[in-house]
Amino acid sequence: MKNGFCFILSICLFLLSGCAKNIATPVTPTLVSTATVGKVIVPTVTHFLDATLAPRVGADFKRQCLHVEQENVAIKDITSGTMLLFLYIQNAQSQNLLLNIESGKEYKLPALGGEGAVSPSRNMFAYIEQIHDAQNDVIVNNILWVVDARADVLFKTPLNREYLGAPRWLDDNRLIMDTSEYGNLLVVNLSTREQQVISNELPNLDTFPFPGGPWWRVEYSPNLKWVIYYYNDSGDEGAVLRDIESKRDLWKSVNFDEGKPAWSPDGQEVAVVGEGQLYIINRSGKAQPVLDDMLIHEAQSPSWSPDGQQIAFWNKNSLIVLNRQTNIAVDLCIPGNGAIPLSPALWSPDSQQIIVSDSVLVDLQRKTAYKIKEITNATIFRWMNSLP
Repeated sequence: MKNGFCFILSICLFLLSGCAKNIATPVTPTLVSTATVGKVIVPTVTHFLDATLAPRVGADFKRQCLHVEQENVAIKDITSGTMLLFLYIQNAQSQNLLLNIESGKEYKLPALGGEGAVSPSRNMFAYIEQIHDAQNDVIVNNILWVVDARADVLFKTPLNREYLGAPRWLDDNRLIMDTSEYGNLLVVNLSTREQQVISNELPNLDTFPFPGGPWWRVEYSPNLKWVIYYYNDSGDEGAVLRDIESKRDLWKSVNFDEGKPAWSPDGQEVAVVGEGQLYIINRSGKAQPVLDDMLIHEAQSPSWSPDGQQIAFWNKNSLIVLNRQTNIAVDLCIPGNGAIPLSPALWSPDSQQIIVSDSVLVDLQRKTAYKIKEITNATIFRWMNSLP
């Protein structure tokens, strides 16, 4: 009887050990390879994994809620630089001004334009003025303006092509902008004044006709050698990272993507949000997930610090800053304005401060957040260096 019991027990233990072994077996990420596309790293339904990575881990996370000063403070008392303000005035028109934070001096831009972009050196601001035919209410010309922190004109030229969206800087000498032929870019060289259209093969580029283009624009690296864009292939849609020179897809998602990507200042990495996860992808196509599986995945709007050492992003309406050197992500417990999608955080030129929601300044060195006194009827768009 005892021997029979032992035999039955041994059989049960054997079966249980086999079940446990099966449960513990890891799932290997899928790696797709074709003759024309090359190696394409394809994520699963919930993960964007490079096949060469170890089992998925995110950044080291910690919660470090900042002290928030309760008294509203004047912005000149806690920071410096020059900010672009979008001001509303009484006659339903708008005006863009450059504000020297320390002196309080305001400089009116020479023409009304869109949101524009600050150069990598943080010393120039570029924007586009649309010339309208008042009678027919159509755009008849577009003019590119480049000004310094006192709104003095450094460069001005009419554009050869109809454009879409704001200009972006490749470096301190070249700007790019989308054209009406979506996927083609106009490159303007400030030194030579040359305007050149670049066109590359972008398979399955999604051209869903939103005003101003698809979900988000085609985003080239500063050296124009690789590109990330939104694709739609018979219902499979998401982000694809493509090597322009080799015409290979380095990485792609097969899930709906929730926001446009952000290139690092040196152009060697790109931050992408998909399925609520934030991924940092390098030139080889290796994707590093940021959010751990224990955290809620609701990442939005990544933005790189000017020095390229940090990435600020929102997760579940809380501001998180990832240090790229230590791979530590800190939840600062600073809420956004609740808008969907949340706007990217606005970094100071020295990469030490962040403005969120036009009303809170986060000082990373002091580990303190300040409520900013309202700048009447103004929205803060950009932050650049001031002139001496």
